[in-house]
Amino acid sequence: MLLSAYLITLNESEHLAEVLERLQGVDEIVVVDSGSTDGTQDIARRFGARVVHQDWLGFARQKAHAMSLCQGEWVLSMDGDEVLQPGAIDHIRHLVATTPMNGFTIPRHEVFMGRPMTSSRPDQMMRLYRKDKAEWDLVRLVHEHVEVQQPTGRIAPHMIHYGNDTVAKALGKINSYSSLKAQQKQNAGKRGSVAKMLLSPLGYFTRYMLVRHFWKEGLPGLVYAGLQAGYAFLSEAKLLELQRKQRGKSN
Repeated sequence: MLLSAYLITLNESEHLAEVLERLQGVDEIVVVDSGSTDGTQDIARRFGARVVHQDWLGFARQKAHAMSLCQGEWVLSMDGDEVLQPGAIDHIRHLVATTPMNGFTIPRHEVFMGRPMTSSRPDQMMRLYRKDKAEWDLVRLVHEHVEVQQPTGRIAPHMIHYGNDTVAKALGKINSYSSLKAQQKQNAGKRGSVAKMLLSPLGYFTRYMLVRHFWKEGLPGLVYAGLQAGYAFLSEAKLLELQRKQRGKSN
């Protein structure tokens, strides 16, 4: 089997049909679901996916488990709210049949405040790789990362991400992800400081607005960059909170 696609899901019915429609043409689709109650599993089966239940293990461990179930030489990792552009699978199948590379990043554009933000520089997400050349970093609690042996490259077809499409949805993720980020930093022995809490938001905002050209997106770009600055602030603030609690227990 040449190409498998895998997803981890929990109540992803809103966009899953479109996601799976654009994955048609792979040799298998594996969906690892952690207990959806909105029809996600039925949608996945309708598109020919093999659906497996797995209680939530954390982002990295859940994806590592899903990858282990794939039979393809190459695997394509997608989320239930990420939609590949039309024709991407044909491009990918031709590429993986002929390339000496071990993996490829796929550009990802955010949908936010009602429209795709495609004028700015996208995230480059490592999502396509040889299964036997890839290993998930199981230490990370958030912003999970798969290590792929070199050489790697980039592909041109992009994907659209609906996971932060409204301010309210983005704020909800920022709150939960910043808690995980703070815990991850504490687990790694990193120390927070008031200086980092105040300066890191400026760094995030500058990177999004100037380096990644989110100024080209108008108001949505400005708001999104501000939210990312808020994520940086909250991550450091929550790390300081964890440190205070730890000191209180040791006293």
